[in-house]
Amino acid sequence: TYQSKESLLIPQEEWERNKQSLCEAYGLELNLSQPLTKWWRLLANASAYRNRVSATTGTEADLQNFAYTARLNTTLSPHKKLDIQLTSTFNSAAVTPQGRIRPIYFTDVAASLRVLKDRGTLTARVSDVFNTNRLLFRSYAVGYEADFDSKRETRVGWLSFSYRFGNEQQRRAPQARGGGGLG
Repeated sequence: TYQSKESLLIPQEEWERNKQSLCEAYGLELNLSQPLTKWWRLLANASAYRNRVSATTGTEADLQNFAYTARLNTTLSPHKKLDIQLTSTFNSAAVTPQGRIRPIYFTDVAASLRVLKDRGTLTARVSDVFNTNRLLFRSYAVGYEADFDSKRETRVGWLSFSYRFGNEQQRRAPQARGGGGLG
């Protein structure tokens, strides 16, 4: 019988023998949450790691690389009822048992405005503002090489409105006493 593990088709018995050595990664992750001014907050996340992939797929594969990811989220509040958020994400190239994934990067932007005495919120958001989010993959083995380029519809816009009904103080009172949860 065959099973798919990590997008890799190998016999079940072989998977059981070799599953401990298919992927190895170790590294470091850093997080920063910092108010820069009264109206500007920054959240940054970065990780760096050594990635090694070994696979037995009829041809021995032992691939490795140094990979990293970064995410930057900044929130601006130019007015007490308005928040603007910009989020950028970057994932470096990475190896897989079948080849290599090229870097992926994109930026999202959103704005929210509190209205109707702060009971309503109007939100607008656009994902992948620069239309750069795409999957580029190179697959290779002995006697075989292929490039895969996939571009989904990633630049999408949303507009939403939410309204909070009821008395806000009554809703918070049971939680303050230690009860009122879901069970």
